Amino acid sequence: MEARTMKRASWATALLLIIVMIIGLGCASDKEGGTVGGTEVGSVQIILATDTLQFIPGDSASAPGFIVVTDREGRVMQGQRVNISLAPAIGYIEYSNTTLKDTTNEYGRVEFYFRSYNQSGNTTITAAIGNKSASWPLAVLPMTVLISRVNITLSADSIYVPPATEDSAFVTVSVTDSSGNGVPNLQVNLSASGGRLIPLAPTDASGRATTWWFTNHQQGHFTLRVGAGGLSDSTTVFVQEMETQRGTLRLSASTRLIRADRCVSRAQVVAVLKDRYSTAVPGDTIIFSAPYLGRINAWAITDTSGMAMTDFCENFTPCADSLDSAYVVARHVKWSLRDTIRFMIEPASRVSVVHLSANTTQGTAGVDSATLSVHAYYEDGAPVYGLHAYFSATCSHFAQDSMLLINGTTQTSNYWKFCDQTTNAQYRVGLSVTVGDAVSDTLWMDVTPGGARQIDVTTLSSVIPINETMGIVATVRDSLNNLVRDGVPVMFTSTLGTISPPSPVPTGVDGRAIATLNPGTQAGQVVIKGTIAGIWMDSTVATVLSGTPGTIQLTVSNASPQVAGTGGIDWTQLIATVYDANGNPVQDGQWVTFTIMADPGGCSINRRGLVDSAQTAAGSAMVTFNSGSIPGPVVIQACTYANLVNYCVQASNITVIAGPPRAIYIQPTDVGSGTEGVAWDISVAALVGDLYNNPVRDGIAVFFEVEPEIALILSDTVITGNGVHHPGMAYTTLRYPSDVTFQTVTIRARTAGAEAVSAEIEYILPLQSPTITLYPLPSTWHFAAPPPQGGTPCRIRLLSIVRDGHNRLITGATVIYSTTSGRIYKESTGTTTAYMNKTGSGEWGNYANGQTELWLVDSPPYIFPDPNVNEITADVQVEVEGYQVAIDGQVINFRRGNGGPGQN
Repeated sequence: MEARTMKRASWATALLLIIVMIIGLGCASDKEGGTVGGTEVGSVQIILATDTLQFIPGDSASAPGFIVVTDREGRVMQGQRVNISLAPAIGYIEYSNTTLKDTTNEYGRVEFYFRSYNQSGNTTITAAIGNKSASWPLAVLPMTVLISRVNITLSADSIYVPPATEDSAFVTVSVTDSSGNGVPNLQVNLSASGGRLIPLAPTDASGRATTWWFTNHQQGHFTLRVGAGGLSDSTTVFVQEMETQRGTLRLSASTRLIRADRCVSRAQVVAVLKDRYSTAVPGDTIIFSAPYLGRINAWAITDTSGMAMTDFCENFTPCADSLDSAYVVARHVKWSLRDTIRFMIEPASRVSVVHLSANTTQGTAGVDSATLSVHAYYEDGAPVYGLHAYFSATCSHFAQDSMLLINGTTQTSNYWKFCDQTTNAQYRVGLSVTVGDAVSDTLWMDVTPGGARQIDVTTLSSVIPINETMGIVATVRDSLNNLVRDGVPVMFTSTLGTISPPSPVPTGVDGRAIATLNPGTQAGQVVIKGTIAGIWMDSTVATVLSGTPGTIQLTVSNASPQVAGTGGIDWTQLIATVYDANGNPVQDGQWVTFTIMADPGGCSINRRGLVDSAQTAAGSAMVTFNSGSIPGPVVIQACTYANLVNYCVQASNITVIAGPPRAIYIQPTDVGSGTEGVAWDISVAALVGDLYNNPVRDGIAVFFEVEPEIALILSDTVITGNGVHHPGMAYTTLRYPSDVTFQTVTIRARTAGAEAVSAEIEYILPLQSPTITLYPLPSTWHFAAPPPQGGTPCRIRLLSIVRDGHNRLITGATVIYSTTSGRIYKESTGTTTAYMNKTGSGEWGNYANGQTELWLVDSPPYIFPDPNVNEITADVQVEVEGYQVAIDGQVINFRRGNGGPGQN
């Protein structure tokens, strides 16, 4: 029986060592749920020594593992059948206990080996019970490198043990390739010629694997051998019992019985170290271990009494029976002293009584809180220690969802805030607390809504026809969105129509106040407001539909658009508003047709032509009128059709105006008026045009300039439209004295602004009210008489004098001569024929101011066309060029001889 017990303990030791080795790897998380056999499964864990195995080609790979099943309190569960599967099915599962196989033993475990022979791939080992499961991924890989060396070392090659005691050595195995790199995840074979070995896990990332070898109360030389892939290594250890005692180490405990209750129950372990003279040894180190079950600190220091103290406890796993108890080992390394003390670890007691109470069971939603108290007891009446109380409710607003129990209750009170929401005027919520498997009775809380703090106004329909009614609903809630109690007054108002019943309207049991809107003959959007307590308000918007069209109006946003392309606003909006018989704007979607009835040319609607249509929105239809390149008046017509009737309206208030100045033309008026003194005034006009030479609008400023030493502009700044109305014309007056008549001046005109335009002309100042006088010298000629009144040829000086209306002599006037008989020359010699000359200093000589002359020089044959005529007259006429009113003439009498042919 002792041998069987020791064998079972050795396997437990192996599994616990595996757990220690793979703490870094962890264990797979279990999934929620699962109740089997009337006991709720709290956790399923699957644990292997590695997640990767390598095997030498042609060899096998194996790894030990186990599954632990516990309840919600962490107590192991015996007799639970676990479904173990591989996906994909690489390798197989071999159960360590061939009797129980996949059923948990007294430790709540299923122990197994995963084995695979010359198979590689990724597989997942899954353990499931009920709807609780856990999984462990495992990669089985062939080695890609050749093993070059296998090595084994021991922490000690000689062990001296006191009589009747057991000691151990730490075993380290390493496997390397030809480059000296460790070979990981390889299961190697380890054996010993004596003593007792803990099973070896696969090599780690550095190619190392470690375990313990125990002396097993044996003495002598022992060989430990390791092999892998045809390579092997060995080492020896010598074990001898000490002949003399160097000192003593004795263990004791405050109790030999603890529970597997998450270390709530503990045993104080005391190790007393004395020398061979039984004198206490202070300040020395004692090493503690718990090889099978339980938890203990690794070391402690002896005090002045030679005592080193620590605590021993266990989380989840109880002992299988009294013969397989747990134990604690204490060592003093320097003197090779060792002592052992055994413990019985029993399952944790079950919680049987949980009581939940509160200082109040009624409160306002989301405002009030209740103070909660918990008391819990085990089956034996002892207060629960070290477990957590878990609080739950339909609506969970706990200050803490779980609290640790000490001596059967929490160290501080927990608080539950009454739910934010209620389903009616009073709502009951059940609270409970769970400790272990025990659940308290339900503690019922009555939750009532708070005061009115929110209002939501809605209508039963968002659209109604005119003259029909609409339902209104105001839903009133507290600050946490709960419907209020009945009787809360609501004040309703609307921007259209009337609301009934008159306000205030009380809420019903459902927290709602209901009223009716009657819009009457008013159409459009109506804003309905609801107010509670004069502070909180909400509103909604509905639409009262209008009737069919009855009238139409046309408006223009800009009655003076510019011609297109001149840089200004060359469009305007045409807005046709359609009303029903009650004067309400009609519904959206009523078609309106816009037509240009008359325009100066090039105009369009929406740039599509003379006709286009649009639909009403809020009773109005809108299109865009686009100007052409010509200014002038426009006539627009808008029509809508309903009930077989066309409703039309016209607008003639649109005028397309010219664009800004882009050109300017100067035009003086030659005919002037006399002023006091000897000066004349003439009118100067400037025509200002846009890009298309359209005359610009009135009011454009124009600035005139002229050489001040010659003439004077009386009004140098004028505006278009300031005179006799011609579009785009600006007028001013130019004044000049008679003495500068026929002089050339430069007249300049410009507009203002950054884009000003300008022009200038060269202008000859005109002769005003001219007169001319002709003086033939002499006025008669006798060819037979002596000079100066006779002779051949004749030489008659034709003197002309030019004056203006002020009787001022005018220089520079061109005088044109003509005669009915004879020829006119420049000189008295009759060399150069001429018919015009200028007054004053002229091209042919210097004359007195206002005077000029030519000569009538000819012989009788040219004077007398008939040889039988001896006397004839010649009509000589002078005229100022360009001035037909300035003309004069004289008659010159010619005679020759005494008559008869051939006489001079």
